Amino acid sequence: MKKLFSITIVCAIMLAMFACMGESEYHQTYFVRPSSGAALITAEGGIDSMVFVTTESYTLTTTLEASDTTGGRWFSYPDFFNSYESTTANTIVEFTMPITFTPNTTNKQRTVMFTINAGEYTASCVFVQDTIHPQAIDTLALE
Repeated sequence: MKKLFSITIVCAIMLAMFACMGESEYHQTYFVRPSSGAALITAEGGIDSMVFVTTESYTLTTTLEASDTTGGRWFSYPDFFNSYESTTANTIVEFTMPITFTPNTTNKQRTVMFTINAGEYTASCVFVQDTIHPQAIDTLALE
């Protein structure tokens, strides 16, 4: 009787293990570019991009420095990157989002953080735009 009970327990454990194997899920959300640290943008502005990967539906938010009084009008990107609704499970999707930066004439460095909230996962990256050095502004004014 003990032997039959032991065999039944072992079979039940093995059945549970094999049942879970077919239900594995793959989740990830991360930035490819910039991968670490901050992406530096020249004071002249221009177009740059950020590349991110996710297996989830996501929403994108931006956070400006508290001292930024522009309301974020110094950068722009296509609105359709604000959110994405995933229609397939366990599928990796890579996004390349162009960002346009206006010239920085504020005499202050500007910073924006992009955050992707994808289910239980969050990833962030930072773009820092340099400023035109005051001496360069004076030189431009003289020309």
